[in-house]
Amino acid sequence: MALTLRPTPYEEKLIEDIKLITDEKSSSKAILKGCAALKVTLRELEETKSQLFEQRQRANKSERILSNMQRSIKDVMNYHD
Repeated sequence: MALTLRPTPYEEKLIEDIKLITDEKSSSKAILKGCAALKVTLRELEETKSQLFEQRQRANKSERILSNMQRSIKDVMNYHD
């Protein structure tokens, strides 16, 4: 598959950066390798976001339990006064 584009100066700089990061001399290979790496990174990001959401849910549940316990202790202490 042949694909010919005329990159803007910004895109040329981006391609050069990708070539450095991927250690590729060919712009096409560097772009493909960069896209593959980006795909993996995005998948990892989604997994991390999912884990963070689950941790937040557990933290919120723990905070509610702690709050209920503190309220119960306070009620017991006030009941005996």
